[in-house]
Amino acid sequence: RQSFDSDFLCTDVSPLYNYLLASQISVGTDKELIDKKLANKGKKLDLLSRAVDEGEKFLAEHKNHIRVAEIAFRTCHCLLKKYYLTESKSKAEETCLQKIIEIVDEQQHAQRANWKLVRAKSLAYRKWGKFDEALVAIDESLDCLKKKKETIEIEYLNNDILNYDIK
Repeated sequence: RQSFDSDFLCTDVSPLYNYLLASQISVGTDKELIDKKLANKGKKLDLLSRAVDEGEKFLAEHKNHIRVAEIAFRTCHCLLKKYYLTESKSKAEETCLQKIIEIVDEQQHAQRANWKLVRAKSLAYRKWGKFDEALVAIDESLDCLKKKKETIEIEYLNNDILNYDIK
């Protein structure tokens, strides 16, 4: 709340980011959510709803903030967790997926989306059953990587490290 009152200085966004991350983690793993083996489903939905509301409020009020893409990414992940907790084939489930797509589209339009964020859009389309759009989003995600010409380093649990050069 103090961060919203101070108009989010560069360092003020960290508490919001951490709040979104903690909310996302505290509701359970994706596997637990998919299997629907969770207690306190209502409390977890409330927690995620508040986190999503804060993330969306930030995205609406601070479109040009330097860390807007990171908040968008965390907000999308909270929406994905919320999607897993909602009833199958419900309006709420569809709304979660639509919001993820809208957030990513807005960041892409402002040219602030990174490959991870665009991948969230692909995942939302896939969950929705719109496979053609999901493939397009994956291509857009790869385009984000190609523009940066970055090397991705992936470290596995056994400490093996693979480097991928994206060109």
